[in-house]
Amino acid sequence: MAEAFDAYAASRGGRSKVIRDLMSAALEQDGVTLPPPPIKASRTEGDWQGILVKLDPAEHAILDQHIRSTGMSRGQWIVALVRRRLKGARQYNAVDRKRLATIFQDMRKIEGHLGRASEAVRESVELGRPLERTLALLTQLESRIVQMGHALRAAFLGNDRYWDDLGHDHPADIDPTLPPTARPESAQDSEA
Repeated sequence: MAEAFDAYAASRGGRSKVIRDLMSAALEQDGVTLPPPPIKASRTEGDWQGILVKLDPAEHAILDQHIRSTGMSRGQWIVALVRRRLKGARQYNAVDRKRLATIFQDMRKIEGHLGRASEAVRESVELGRPLERTLALLTQLESRIVQMGHALRAAFLGNDRYWDDLGHDHPADIDPTLPPTARPESAQDSEA
């Protein structure tokens, strides 16, 4: 009888499920209202809870294309996607975080240059010196700040588009990463 029950239960979700279903049917027949089944607890590690994601081979292949394009591991990519959907926060891989840190370092350097330039303007005015050199430096710094602002805006929009439009574009058709630097290509080429 046990072998026949196993064969019967195999196509219906297993022995435990069939037994639960039989018990539920018997209780409902007697008019007993059953509470909804509890939500299965996630695996917990410290304050974090894990969720198992099962993918078929075709889905794994697509996921692998995405992780190659972002430089993330499978787990990092899945966590980034879920957090983007739940919190709406921008998600960055390690390369992008380093690039953002470089951009912010450049911005701090520019801030220092601007401070020195404003001192030079004040000094030049007090001493009656010409301001052409100082104004040229300020114009150059202003241009650099505008370029960096455009690069950051484009990077943020590209990042948002990547995470928001997943499934609409093939991973090879989009670039989720920030540009290598915020400088325009002409400035990069002149340094090479």
